[in-house]
Amino acid sequence: MKNNRQDKGKGGGGDPSILSGANQTIRNGWICNYTIKWWFLANDFKNYP
Repeated sequence: MKNNRQDKGKGGGGDPSILSGANQTIRNGWICNYTIKWWFLANDFKNYP
């Protein structure tokens, strides 16, 4: 019984949550990298005479 419950938990509840979490981290990382690049570009332009 314990083994069956673990299998159901891994297959049904575990995988979708892991996938959704991975998608969120990828999106957040991409947005963060994009804003950081623009922030550095803005600072570089400020430093030019």
